[in-house]
Amino acid sequence: MKFLPVILSGVASGLLLTLGYAPFDQAWAGWVCLLPLALTMTLCRCPWRWSLAAGYLFGVAHFATSLHWLTTVSVLGWAALTLYLALYFAAWTAWWRWLAHPLPVTPNSARNFSLILGGAAAWVALEWLRGALFTGFPWNQLGVTQHAVVGLVQSAEFGGVLLVSWLVALGNLAVVMVGVRLWRELRRGQPARARWEFTLTLAIIGVTFALGARGLFKPPAYAGALRYLAVQPNFPNDPWRADVTVDEALAKMYVLSVSGLARAPGPVDLVIWPETPVGDELYLALDFPRVRRALTVARGGAWLFGSNIYTAGGIYNGALLYSADHGEPQDYYKNHLVPFGEYTPLKNVLPWLLQLTPVSVDFSAGADTAPLTLANAAPPLHIAPLICFEDAFAAQARRAARHGAELFVNLTNDGWFKDSAAPAQHLHNAVFRAVENRLPLLRVTNSGVTAEISERGVTRKVLQDAAGKTFIDGALYGALPIPPRYETVYQRWGDWIAGLSAVILLIVSAGKIFRKKLVPASPPPR
Repeated sequence: MKFLPVILSGVASGLLLTLGYAPFDQAWAGWVCLLPLALTMTLCRCPWRWSLAAGYLFGVAHFATSLHWLTTVSVLGWAALTLYLALYFAAWTAWWRWLAHPLPVTPNSARNFSLILGGAAAWVALEWLRGALFTGFPWNQLGVTQHAVVGLVQSAEFGGVLLVSWLVALGNLAVVMVGVRLWRELRRGQPARARWEFTLTLAIIGVTFALGARGLFKPPAYAGALRYLAVQPNFPNDPWRADVTVDEALAKMYVLSVSGLARAPGPVDLVIWPETPVGDELYLALDFPRVRRALTVARGGAWLFGSNIYTAGGIYNGALLYSADHGEPQDYYKNHLVPFGEYTPLKNVLPWLLQLTPVSVDFSAGADTAPLTLANAAPPLHIAPLICFEDAFAAQARRAARHGAELFVNLTNDGWFKDSAAPAQHLHNAVFRAVENRLPLLRVTNSGVTAEISERGVTRKVLQDAAGKTFIDGALYGALPIPPRYETVYQRWGDWIAGLSAVILLIVSAGKIFRKKLVPASPPPR
Protein backbone atom coordinates (compact mmCIF):
# COMPACT_ATOMS: atom_id res chain seq x y z
CA MET A 1 0.00 0.00 0.00
CA LYS A 2 2.93 2.37 0.55
CA PHE A 3 3.71 1.99 -3.14
CA LEU A 4 0.24 3.10 -4.29
CA PRO A 5 0.37 6.85 -3.38
CA VAL A 6 3.72 7.18 -5.15
CA ILE A 7 2.35 5.60 -8.32
CA LEU A 8 -0.88 7.61 -8.17
CA SER A 9 1.11 10.84 -7.95
CA GLY A 10 2.73 10.03 -11.29
CA VAL A 11 -0.59 9.21 -12.94
CA ALA A 12 -2.14 12.39 -11.53
CA SER A 13 0.68 14.54 -12.94
CA GLY A 14 0.35 12.84 -16.33
CA LEU A 15 -3.39 13.43 -16.56
CA LEU A 16 -3.05 17.03 -15.37
CA LEU A 17 -0.50 17.68 -18.11
CA THR A 18 -2.86 16.22 -20.73
CA LEU A 19 -5.49 18.77 -19.67
CA GLY A 20 -3.16 21.49 -20.93
CA TYR A 21 -3.49 20.40 -24.58
CA ALA A 22 -6.32 20.08 -27.07
CA PRO A 23 -9.09 19.10 -26.84
CA PHE A 24 -9.09 20.41 -23.22
CA ASP A 25 -6.84 23.48 -23.58
CA GLN A 26 -6.60 24.30 -19.88
CA ALA A 27 -3.58 26.58 -19.61
CA TRP A 28 -3.70 26.50 -15.79
CA ALA A 29 -2.98 22.76 -15.89
CA GLY A 30 0.53 23.48 -17.18
CA TRP A 31 1.29 25.43 -14.00
CA VAL A 32 0.23 22.64 -11.61
CA CYS A 33 0.92 19.40 -13.52
CA LEU A 34 4.28 18.73 -11.85
CA LEU A 35 3.01 19.35 -8.32
CA PRO A 36 1.70 15.86 -7.38
CA LEU A 37 4.79 13.97 -8.52
CA ALA A 38 7.42 16.54 -7.54
CA LEU A 39 5.90 16.95 -4.09
CA THR A 40 5.77 13.18 -3.55
CA MET A 41 9.37 12.74 -4.68
CA THR A 42 10.46 15.55 -2.35
CA LEU A 43 8.78 14.19 0.79
CA CYS A 44 8.68 10.42 0.30
CA ARG A 45 11.42 8.03 1.43
CA CYS A 46 10.89 5.58 -1.38
CA PRO A 47 13.28 3.23 -3.19
CA TRP A 48 14.76 4.23 -6.52
CA ARG A 49 12.66 1.69 -8.39
CA TRP A 50 9.49 3.33 -7.03
CA SER A 51 10.64 6.73 -8.25
CA LEU A 52 11.43 5.38 -11.70
CA ALA A 53 8.09 3.57 -11.84
CA ALA A 54 6.18 6.70 -10.81
CA GLY A 55 8.04 8.81 -13.37
CA TYR A 56 7.48 6.26 -16.11
CA LEU A 57 3.76 6.10 -15.35
CA PHE A 58 3.75 9.91 -15.41
CA GLY A 59 4.90 9.68 -19.02
CA VAL A 60 2.66 6.76 -19.97
CA ALA A 61 -0.46 8.40 -18.51
CA HIS A 62 0.28 11.63 -20.35
CA PHE A 63 1.35 10.41 -23.78
CA ALA A 64 -1.20 7.59 -23.95
CA THR A 65 -4.01 10.12 -23.47
CA SER A 66 -2.68 13.20 -25.29
CA LEU A 67 -1.51 11.20 -28.34
CA HIS A 68 -4.48 8.83 -28.46
CA TRP A 69 -5.30 10.16 -31.93
CA LEU A 70 -2.39 8.09 -33.27
CA THR A 71 -4.56 4.99 -32.89
CA THR A 72 -6.44 6.09 -36.02
CA VAL A 73 -3.26 5.23 -37.95
CA SER A 74 -1.59 2.49 -35.89
CA VAL A 75 -2.37 1.16 -32.42
CA LEU A 76 1.05 -0.51 -32.29
CA GLY A 77 2.73 2.75 -33.29
CA TRP A 78 0.82 4.67 -30.61
CA ALA A 79 1.83 2.15 -27.94
CA ALA A 80 5.48 2.05 -29.01
CA LEU A 81 5.80 5.84 -29.12
CA THR A 82 4.11 6.19 -25.73
CA LEU A 83 6.45 3.68 -24.10
CA TYR A 84 9.48 5.41 -25.63
CA LEU A 85 8.51 9.00 -24.76
CA ALA A 86 7.72 8.01 -21.15
CA LEU A 87 11.43 7.34 -20.63
CA TYR A 88 12.11 11.09 -20.65
CA PHE A 89 9.62 11.67 -17.84
CA ALA A 90 11.11 8.80 -15.85
CA ALA A 91 14.58 10.35 -16.26
CA TRP A 92 13.32 13.72 -15.00
CA THR A 93 11.62 12.14 -11.99
CA ALA A 94 14.77 10.22 -11.04
CA TRP A 95 16.82 13.38 -11.37
CA TRP A 96 14.43 15.39 -9.18
CA ARG A 97 14.39 12.70 -6.49
CA TRP A 98 18.19 12.66 -6.39
CA LEU A 99 18.36 16.44 -6.33
CA ALA A 100 15.76 16.99 -3.60
CA HIS A 101 17.08 14.34 -1.18
CA PRO A 102 17.92 14.66 1.58
CA LEU A 103 16.24 17.87 2.71
CA PRO A 104 18.42 20.08 4.95
CA VAL A 105 17.69 20.34 8.66
CA THR A 106 17.22 24.09 8.39
CA PRO A 107 15.22 25.43 5.42
CA ASN A 108 17.39 27.55 3.17
CA SER A 109 16.23 29.91 0.42
CA ALA A 110 19.46 29.63 -1.56
CA ARG A 111 19.30 25.85 -1.66
CA ASN A 112 15.60 25.89 -2.48
CA PHE A 113 16.22 28.22 -5.41
CA SER A 114 19.03 26.01 -6.68
CA LEU A 115 16.63 23.05 -6.59
CA ILE A 116 13.99 25.04 -8.49
CA LEU A 117 16.53 26.07 -11.12
CA GLY A 118 17.96 22.57 -11.38
CA GLY A 119 14.58 20.91 -11.77
CA ALA A 120 13.44 23.36 -14.46
CA ALA A 121 16.77 23.03 -16.25
CA ALA A 122 16.48 19.23 -16.27
CA TRP A 123 12.97 19.46 -17.72
CA VAL A 124 14.08 21.77 -20.55
CA ALA A 125 17.22 19.75 -21.30
CA LEU A 126 15.12 16.59 -21.66
CA GLU A 127 12.56 18.40 -23.84
CA TRP A 128 15.38 19.53 -26.11
CA LEU A 129 16.76 15.98 -26.22
CA ARG A 130 13.31 14.59 -27.04
CA GLY A 131 13.12 17.01 -29.96
CA ALA A 132 16.53 16.00 -31.30
CA LEU A 133 17.21 12.33 -30.54
CA PHE A 134 16.28 9.73 -33.20
CA THR A 135 15.12 12.52 -35.60
CA GLY A 136 13.15 14.09 -32.75
CA PHE A 137 9.56 14.38 -31.56
CA PRO A 138 9.11 17.86 -30.02
CA TRP A 139 5.32 17.67 -30.13
CA ASN A 140 3.45 19.23 -27.19
CA GLN A 141 6.29 20.62 -25.12
CA LEU A 142 5.29 22.01 -21.74
CA GLY A 143 5.31 25.58 -23.07
CA VAL A 144 2.65 24.69 -25.67
CA THR A 145 0.08 24.51 -22.85
CA GLN A 146 0.30 28.32 -22.86
CA HIS A 147 -0.41 28.83 -26.58
CA ALA A 148 -3.55 30.87 -25.80
CA VAL A 149 -1.81 33.10 -23.20
CA VAL A 150 -0.77 35.66 -25.78
CA GLY A 151 1.31 37.80 -23.43
CA LEU A 152 3.42 34.89 -22.18
CA VAL A 153 3.82 33.38 -25.67
CA GLN A 154 5.65 36.54 -26.79
CA SER A 155 8.69 35.50 -24.73
CA ALA A 156 9.32 32.80 -27.36
CA GLU A 157 10.90 35.59 -29.42
CA PHE A 158 13.84 35.43 -27.00
CA GLY A 159 14.26 31.72 -26.33
CA GLY A 160 11.67 29.77 -28.28
CA VAL A 161 9.04 27.46 -26.87
CA LEU A 162 11.71 25.95 -24.57
CA LEU A 163 11.96 29.27 -22.72
CA VAL A 164 8.21 29.15 -22.08
CA SER A 165 8.59 25.53 -20.88
CA TRP A 166 11.37 26.65 -18.54
CA LEU A 167 9.18 29.39 -17.03
CA VAL A 168 6.25 27.03 -16.48
CA ALA A 169 8.45 24.33 -14.91
CA LEU A 170 10.06 27.01 -12.75
CA GLY A 171 6.64 28.07 -11.45
CA ASN A 172 5.62 24.48 -10.66
CA LEU A 173 8.74 23.72 -8.68
CA ALA A 174 8.72 27.02 -6.82
CA VAL A 175 5.27 26.16 -5.43
CA VAL A 176 6.53 22.71 -4.40
CA MET A 177 9.66 23.88 -2.60
CA VAL A 178 8.08 26.87 -0.87
CA GLY A 179 5.11 24.72 0.13
CA VAL A 180 7.40 22.08 1.65
CA ARG A 181 9.35 24.75 3.50
CA LEU A 182 6.20 26.32 4.95
CA TRP A 183 4.87 22.94 6.05
CA ARG A 184 8.11 21.97 7.78
CA GLU A 185 8.37 25.30 9.58
CA LEU A 186 4.77 25.17 10.79
CA ARG A 187 5.20 21.55 11.89
CA ARG A 188 8.23 22.46 13.98
CA GLY A 189 6.74 25.67 15.33
CA GLN A 190 9.50 27.71 13.73
CA PRO A 191 9.06 31.42 13.01
CA ALA A 192 8.36 32.43 9.45
CA ARG A 193 11.42 33.45 7.48
CA ALA A 194 11.85 35.45 4.29
CA ARG A 195 11.29 33.19 1.31
CA TRP A 196 13.03 35.10 -1.42
CA GLU A 197 13.23 32.01 -3.64
CA PHE A 198 9.51 32.34 -4.40
CA THR A 199 9.75 36.10 -4.89
CA LEU A 200 12.71 35.71 -7.23
CA THR A 201 10.90 33.04 -9.25
CA LEU A 202 7.86 35.28 -9.64
CA ALA A 203 10.13 38.16 -10.63
CA ILE A 204 11.81 36.07 -13.35
CA ILE A 205 8.45 34.99 -14.77
CA GLY A 206 7.02 38.52 -14.50
CA VAL A 207 9.98 40.27 -16.13
CA THR A 208 10.09 37.76 -18.99
CA PHE A 209 6.35 38.16 -19.48
CA ALA A 210 6.67 41.96 -19.52
CA LEU A 211 9.58 41.99 -21.97
CA GLY A 212 7.71 39.77 -24.39
CA ALA A 213 4.31 41.41 -24.02
CA ARG A 214 5.63 44.92 -24.59
CA GLY A 215 5.44 44.34 -28.33
CA LEU A 216 1.67 43.84 -28.10
CA PHE A 217 1.25 47.53 -27.30
CA LYS A 218 3.27 48.78 -30.26
CA PRO A 219 1.28 49.77 -33.36
CA PRO A 220 2.04 47.28 -36.14
CA ALA A 221 4.01 48.43 -39.16
CA TYR A 222 3.55 46.29 -42.24
CA ALA A 223 5.54 46.22 -45.46
CA GLY A 224 2.63 44.87 -47.52
CA ALA A 225 -0.05 42.19 -47.57
CA LEU A 226 -0.45 38.84 -49.29
CA ARG A 227 -3.87 38.19 -50.79
CA TYR A 228 -4.28 34.44 -50.65
CA LEU A 229 -6.84 31.69 -51.15
CA ALA A 230 -6.23 28.58 -49.04
CA VAL A 231 -8.09 25.49 -50.27
CA GLN A 232 -9.12 22.67 -47.94
CA PRO A 233 -10.60 19.67 -49.85
CA ASN A 234 -11.37 17.53 -46.77
CA PHE A 235 -10.61 14.21 -48.43
CA PRO A 236 -11.09 11.19 -46.16
CA ASN A 237 -7.70 9.56 -45.69
CA ASP A 238 -6.64 6.10 -44.67
CA PRO A 239 -2.84 5.82 -44.89
CA TRP A 240 -3.10 2.06 -45.32
CA ARG A 241 -4.96 2.35 -48.63
CA ALA A 242 -5.70 4.86 -51.39
CA ASP A 243 -8.97 6.77 -50.91
CA VAL A 244 -8.96 9.05 -53.98
CA THR A 245 -7.20 9.05 -57.32
CA VAL A 246 -4.92 11.83 -58.45
CA ASP A 247 -7.48 12.95 -61.06
CA GLU A 248 -10.28 13.09 -58.48
CA ALA A 249 -8.09 15.08 -56.10
CA LEU A 250 -7.10 17.59 -58.77
CA ALA A 251 -10.68 18.02 -59.96
CA LYS A 252 -12.15 18.72 -56.51
CA MET A 253 -9.41 21.14 -55.43
CA TYR A 254 -9.74 22.98 -58.74
CA VAL A 255 -13.52 23.37 -58.30
CA LEU A 256 -13.01 24.69 -54.75
CA SER A 257 -10.37 27.11 -56.06
CA VAL A 258 -12.58 28.50 -58.83
CA SER A 259 -15.49 28.86 -56.42
CA GLY A 260 -13.29 30.61 -53.86
CA LEU A 261 -11.81 32.98 -56.42
CA ALA A 262 -15.29 33.92 -57.59
CA ARG A 263 -16.32 34.82 -54.02
CA ALA A 264 -13.10 36.65 -53.14
CA PRO A 265 -13.63 40.40 -52.60
CA GLY A 266 -10.53 41.25 -54.62
CA PRO A 267 -7.63 39.84 -56.64
CA VAL A 268 -5.65 36.92 -55.25
CA ASP A 269 -1.84 36.77 -55.38
CA LEU A 270 -1.50 33.12 -54.38
CA VAL A 271 -3.74 30.06 -54.47
CA ILE A 272 -2.54 27.43 -51.98
CA TRP A 273 -3.39 23.74 -51.87
CA PRO A 274 -2.37 21.45 -48.99
CA GLU A 275 0.17 18.68 -48.71
CA THR A 276 -0.76 16.05 -51.24
CA PRO A 277 -3.76 13.97 -50.15
CA VAL A 278 -2.82 11.26 -52.68
CA GLY A 279 0.27 9.08 -52.87
CA ASP A 280 1.17 10.09 -56.40
CA GLU A 281 2.48 12.95 -58.52
CA LEU A 282 -0.28 15.54 -58.77
CA TYR A 283 1.25 17.07 -61.90
CA LEU A 284 0.71 13.81 -63.80
CA ALA A 285 -3.08 14.17 -63.62
CA LEU A 286 -4.65 14.37 -67.07
CA ASP A 287 -6.18 17.81 -66.50
CA PHE A 288 -3.11 19.34 -64.83
CA PRO A 289 -2.02 21.60 -67.76
CA ARG A 290 -5.47 23.22 -67.97
CA VAL A 291 -5.67 23.72 -64.20
CA ARG A 292 -2.21 25.25 -64.14
CA ARG A 293 -3.07 27.76 -66.88
CA ALA A 294 -6.34 28.68 -65.17
CA LEU A 295 -4.74 29.29 -61.76
CA THR A 296 -1.63 31.12 -62.99
CA VAL A 297 -1.49 32.42 -66.58
CA ALA A 298 -5.18 33.31 -66.94
CA ARG A 299 -5.25 35.39 -63.75
CA GLY A 300 -1.66 36.56 -63.46
CA GLY A 301 -1.20 34.94 -60.09
CA ALA A 302 0.70 32.04 -58.54
CA TRP A 303 -0.16 28.57 -57.28
CA LEU A 304 1.52 26.63 -54.47
CA PHE A 305 0.66 22.99 -53.81
CA GLY A 306 2.02 19.79 -52.32
CA SER A 307 2.86 16.72 -54.35
CA ASN A 308 4.96 13.61 -54.29
CA ILE A 309 7.92 14.21 -56.59
CA TYR A 310 9.77 11.34 -58.25
CA THR A 311 13.35 12.07 -59.35
CA ALA A 312 16.42 10.05 -60.22
CA GLY A 313 17.67 10.77 -56.70
CA GLY A 314 14.62 9.43 -54.88
CA ILE A 315 11.00 10.06 -53.95
CA TYR A 316 10.25 13.33 -52.19
CA ASN A 317 7.32 14.89 -50.39
CA GLY A 318 7.51 18.31 -51.96
CA ALA A 319 5.92 21.67 -52.66
CA LEU A 320 5.77 23.29 -56.10
CA LEU A 321 5.25 27.00 -56.82
CA TYR A 322 3.99 27.87 -60.31
CA SER A 323 3.89 31.52 -61.42
CA ALA A 324 2.20 33.13 -64.39
CA ASP A 325 5.45 34.27 -65.97
CA HIS A 326 7.56 31.13 -65.36
CA GLY A 327 7.31 27.81 -67.14
CA GLU A 328 9.24 25.71 -64.63
CA PRO A 329 8.12 25.63 -61.00
CA GLN A 330 10.19 26.47 -57.95
CA ASP A 331 10.35 23.49 -55.64
CA TYR A 332 10.96 22.56 -52.04
CA TYR A 333 11.63 19.04 -50.79
CA LYS A 334 10.55 18.20 -47.26
CA ASN A 335 13.58 18.13 -44.96
CA HIS A 336 12.19 16.42 -41.87
CA LEU A 337 10.47 13.14 -42.64
CA VAL A 338 7.95 11.40 -40.39
CA PRO A 339 9.28 8.12 -38.95
CA PHE A 340 6.91 5.24 -39.77
CA GLY A 341 4.91 7.62 -41.97
CA GLU A 342 7.45 8.40 -44.69
CA TYR A 343 10.23 5.98 -43.87
CA THR A 344 10.85 3.01 -41.59
CA PRO A 345 13.95 3.39 -39.41
CA LEU A 346 16.05 0.27 -38.80
CA LYS A 347 13.82 -1.81 -41.07
CA ASN A 348 16.80 -3.85 -42.29
CA VAL A 349 17.75 -4.73 -38.72
CA LEU A 350 14.22 -5.09 -37.31
CA PRO A 351 11.93 -6.13 -40.19
CA TRP A 352 8.90 -6.37 -37.88
CA LEU A 353 8.88 -2.56 -37.71
CA LEU A 354 7.31 -2.58 -41.17
CA GLN A 355 4.07 -3.63 -39.45
CA LEU A 356 3.93 -0.19 -37.80
CA THR A 357 3.97 1.83 -41.02
CA PRO A 358 1.68 2.11 -44.05
CA VAL A 359 4.52 3.08 -46.41
CA SER A 360 6.02 0.44 -48.67
CA VAL A 361 8.98 2.57 -49.83
CA ASP A 362 11.08 5.18 -48.06
CA PHE A 363 10.94 8.83 -49.04
CA SER A 364 14.15 10.84 -49.35
CA ALA A 365 14.78 13.97 -47.30
CA GLY A 366 15.55 17.31 -48.89
CA ALA A 367 18.36 19.50 -47.59
CA ASP A 368 17.63 22.98 -48.97
CA THR A 369 15.71 25.45 -46.79
CA ALA A 370 16.00 28.42 -49.16
CA PRO A 371 12.60 30.14 -49.52
CA LEU A 372 10.55 30.28 -52.71
CA THR A 373 10.06 33.69 -54.33
CA LEU A 374 6.57 34.97 -55.07
CA ALA A 375 7.41 37.57 -57.72
CA ASN A 376 3.85 38.69 -58.47
CA ALA A 377 3.20 39.92 -54.91
CA ALA A 378 3.67 43.60 -54.10
CA PRO A 379 6.41 43.74 -52.98
CA PRO A 380 7.86 40.32 -53.99
CA LEU A 381 7.64 37.86 -51.12
CA HIS A 382 9.91 35.05 -49.91
CA ILE A 383 7.93 32.04 -48.74
CA ALA A 384 9.24 29.13 -46.67
CA PRO A 385 7.12 25.98 -47.06
CA LEU A 386 6.92 23.74 -44.00
CA ILE A 387 5.40 20.39 -44.93
CA CYS A 388 3.42 18.25 -42.49
CA PHE A 389 4.84 18.38 -38.96
CA GLU A 390 7.92 20.43 -39.94
CA ASP A 391 6.20 23.38 -38.25
CA ALA A 392 6.59 21.52 -34.94
CA PHE A 393 10.40 21.80 -35.25
CA ALA A 394 11.65 25.19 -34.12
CA ALA A 395 15.10 24.67 -35.63
CA GLN A 396 13.61 23.91 -39.06
CA ALA A 397 11.63 27.17 -39.14
CA ARG A 398 14.59 29.10 -37.75
CA ARG A 399 16.84 27.90 -40.59
CA ALA A 400 14.29 29.02 -43.15
CA ALA A 401 13.95 32.42 -41.47
CA ARG A 402 17.71 32.90 -41.44
CA HIS A 403 17.68 32.21 -45.21
CA GLY A 404 15.43 35.22 -45.75
CA ALA A 405 11.89 33.87 -45.40
CA GLU A 406 9.17 36.47 -44.83
CA LEU A 407 6.26 34.05 -44.50
CA PHE A 408 5.83 30.45 -43.40
CA VAL A 409 3.29 28.31 -45.25
CA ASN A 410 2.53 24.96 -43.65
CA LEU A 411 1.12 22.47 -46.15
CA THR A 412 -0.20 19.49 -44.22
CA ASN A 413 -2.60 16.58 -44.34
CA ASP A 414 -4.15 16.01 -40.92
CA GLY A 415 -6.90 13.94 -42.54
CA TRP A 416 -5.03 10.82 -41.41
CA PHE A 417 -6.24 11.47 -37.88
CA LYS A 418 -9.90 12.11 -38.69
CA ASP A 419 -12.00 14.26 -36.32
CA SER A 420 -9.56 14.07 -33.40
CA ALA A 421 -7.46 16.44 -31.30
CA ALA A 422 -4.46 16.08 -33.63
CA PRO A 423 -5.24 19.05 -35.95
CA ALA A 424 -5.83 21.41 -33.02
CA GLN A 425 -2.62 20.28 -31.30
CA HIS A 426 -0.78 20.77 -34.60
CA LEU A 427 -2.08 24.34 -34.84
CA HIS A 428 -1.06 25.13 -31.26
CA ASN A 429 2.49 23.88 -31.82
CA ALA A 430 2.74 26.00 -34.98
CA VAL A 431 1.85 29.20 -33.11
CA PHE A 432 5.34 29.29 -31.59
CA ARG A 433 7.11 29.21 -34.97
CA ALA A 434 5.45 32.53 -35.83
CA VAL A 435 6.45 34.22 -32.56
CA GLU A 436 9.99 32.81 -32.45
CA ASN A 437 10.79 34.39 -35.81
CA ARG A 438 8.20 37.22 -35.84
CA LEU A 439 6.88 35.95 -39.16
CA PRO A 440 3.25 35.20 -40.04
CA LEU A 441 2.26 31.64 -40.80
CA LEU A 442 -0.44 30.22 -43.08
CA ARG A 443 -1.64 26.68 -42.45
CA VAL A 444 -3.32 24.94 -45.38
CA THR A 445 -4.59 21.47 -44.59
CA ASN A 446 -6.39 18.69 -46.41
CA SER A 447 -8.59 18.43 -43.34
CA GLY A 448 -8.28 19.91 -39.88
CA VAL A 449 -7.47 23.54 -39.24
CA THR A 450 -6.72 25.81 -42.20
CA ALA A 451 -5.81 29.08 -40.53
CA GLU A 452 -3.89 32.36 -40.60
CA ILE A 453 -1.52 33.09 -37.70
CA SER A 454 0.00 36.53 -37.15
CA GLU A 455 3.62 37.16 -36.21
CA ARG A 456 2.36 37.63 -32.63
CA GLY A 457 0.98 34.11 -32.47
CA VAL A 458 -2.65 35.18 -32.78
CA THR A 459 -4.87 32.96 -34.91
CA ARG A 460 -6.65 35.61 -36.94
CA LYS A 461 -8.70 33.53 -39.37
CA VAL A 462 -9.90 29.92 -39.44
CA LEU A 463 -11.81 28.05 -42.13
CA GLN A 464 -14.94 26.82 -40.37
CA ASP A 465 -18.68 26.54 -40.85
CA ALA A 466 -21.40 28.40 -38.96
CA ALA A 467 -21.26 25.83 -36.16
CA GLY A 468 -17.49 26.26 -35.76
CA LYS A 469 -16.64 22.92 -37.36
CA THR A 470 -13.26 22.89 -39.12
CA PHE A 471 -13.47 19.44 -40.74
CA ILE A 472 -15.11 20.81 -43.89
CA ASP A 473 -14.25 21.44 -47.51
CA GLY A 474 -13.96 25.03 -48.69
CA ALA A 475 -11.57 27.91 -49.30
CA LEU A 476 -10.30 30.63 -46.96
CA TYR A 477 -9.59 34.09 -48.40
CA GLY A 478 -7.47 36.64 -46.60
CA ALA A 479 -5.15 39.61 -46.95
CA LEU A 480 -2.30 38.68 -44.63
CA PRO A 481 -0.18 41.63 -43.43
CA ILE A 482 3.55 41.02 -43.87
CA PRO A 483 5.70 42.73 -41.21
CA PRO A 484 9.22 44.00 -41.92
CA ARG A 485 11.83 41.34 -41.26
CA TYR A 486 14.19 41.64 -38.33
CA GLU A 487 16.41 39.19 -36.54
CA THR A 488 14.93 38.03 -33.26
CA VAL A 489 17.03 36.81 -30.36
CA TYR A 490 15.83 33.29 -31.09
CA GLN A 491 16.80 33.56 -34.76
CA ARG A 492 20.33 34.59 -33.78
CA TRP A 493 20.97 32.28 -30.84
CA GLY A 494 18.48 29.44 -31.27
CA ASP A 495 17.87 27.15 -28.28
CA TRP A 496 20.34 28.91 -26.01
CA ILE A 497 18.09 28.06 -23.06
CA ALA A 498 18.95 24.38 -23.58
CA GLY A 499 22.66 25.17 -23.36
CA LEU A 500 22.10 27.31 -20.27
CA SER A 501 20.10 24.47 -18.73
CA ALA A 502 23.02 22.08 -19.28
CA VAL A 503 25.34 24.51 -17.48
CA ILE A 504 22.86 24.87 -14.60
CA LEU A 505 22.63 21.08 -14.33
CA LEU A 506 26.40 20.78 -14.03
CA ILE A 507 26.60 23.49 -11.37
CA VAL A 508 23.67 22.18 -9.34
CA SER A 509 24.99 18.61 -9.56
CA ALA A 510 28.43 19.69 -8.35
CA GLY A 511 26.84 21.62 -5.49
CA LYS A 512 24.78 18.61 -4.53
CA ILE A 513 27.84 16.34 -4.43
CA PHE A 514 29.93 18.73 -2.31
CA ARG A 515 27.02 19.64 -0.04
CA LYS A 516 26.43 15.99 0.76
CA LYS A 517 29.89 15.85 2.30
CA LEU A 518 29.70 19.15 4.17
CA VAL A 519 26.12 19.75 5.35
CA PRO A 520 24.30 17.48 7.84
CA ALA A 521 20.83 16.49 6.72
CA SER A 522 17.75 14.99 8.26
CA PRO A 523 15.74 12.27 6.58
CA PRO A 524 12.58 13.63 4.96
CA PRO A 525 9.27 12.79 6.64
CA ARG A 526 7.16 10.04 5.23
